[in-house]
Parts: sequence; C-alpha cells; structure tokens
Amino acid sequence: MRDVKAFKIAGVLILFLVCLAAILAKPVQANGENGEEEHDYVGGEAWEAEEDEFGEEYAKTMGKIAFYLGLMLNLGFVAVRWARFVVDIPPGIQRLALELHMDGNIVLTIPALWHAYTFAEKAGPVEYGAVTLILLLVASGIVMRYFRGRRAKLVARAVHTQRILALMLLVLLLVHVASAED
Repeated sequence: MRDVKAFKIAGVLILFLVCLAAILAKPVQANGENGEEEHDYVGGEAWEAEEDEFGEEYAKTMGKIAFYLGLMLNLGFVAVRWARFVVDIPPGIQRLALELHMDGNIVLTIPALWHAYTFAEKAGPVEYGAVTLILLLVASGIVMRYFRGRRAKLVARAVHTQRILALMLLVLLLVHVASAED
C-alpha cells in the first residue's frame, strides 16, 4: 500500500514538473531566444499572430477543462459527504470520492494556472482572487495529504475546511466564466 502512495506522489510531482517546464519555456520560445534564428515563412507578424491565436485558444480550452472537471469533482465530493448523513454510503465509495477530490484538484491546478498565466495581462481583481484561493486551497490540501507533521496538518485542515473559502472561489470562478469574452 505504501508503494502505491509513493508512486502516486511521484506521478503528481513529475506531472507538475513537466507542466512547470512547459510554462517556463513558453516565454523563451515566444521571444525566439531558443538559439535559432526566426524565419518568416508566413510573413513575420502574420506568423506570430497565428501562433498567439493558437496559444490563446489552447489556454481557453485548458481553463474550461479545469473549471468544468473541477466543478464536477468538487460537487461530487460534496454530494457524497452530505449524502452519508442521509443514506449508508460504503466507506470504499467515500474514500474513492476523497481520492478523486484530492488528486483531481492537484492535477487540475496545472491547466488552471496555465490559463491564468496566458491571460495574466487581461486579469482583474476577480481573476487574482480566484488564483489566490486556488493556490491556498490546493497548497493546504497537499499539506493535509502528503505531510506527516501534526501541526502542519492541523493548520492546513483549519484553512482547507473553511467552507467560505470554497464558496468564495466558486463565486469568483462563476463571475469569471460569465464575464469571459468568447
């Protein structure tokens, strides 16, 4: 059982590092500082505009994936947590919902941050608030899941279980999605 957990941790960390490397490599490639000369195959600015348009569409898709999958994961988790008071839900189902909630949100943070990074110049207070809450909740969730220290877990649990933070995040994301221009 411990080996499976170690592989999960390693998998999440590797995925995080690969995505972080892709994010950090983006500005280098966009500026043409990758050691090669830039070629005007399509005509300079037209080529760059086409490349930027693809990048923005990709980032919009990443944002939609993060939003809708995150919404499904978190509402499913909340439904299982609340339903256990009404009906007898087997512990295996409760554990599966918790595992999906934890690992899914850690992984979905990557496309959410990619989306935020791409559109950072268009961001306003709603977007900054949403990113701050995402990072706070994911960081506290990671501490609760992977750290062994009792104090760290208690502080993380105190932050992570504040339902007002989750509700604020949901409201901010709904406002962001409703006001996003297509």
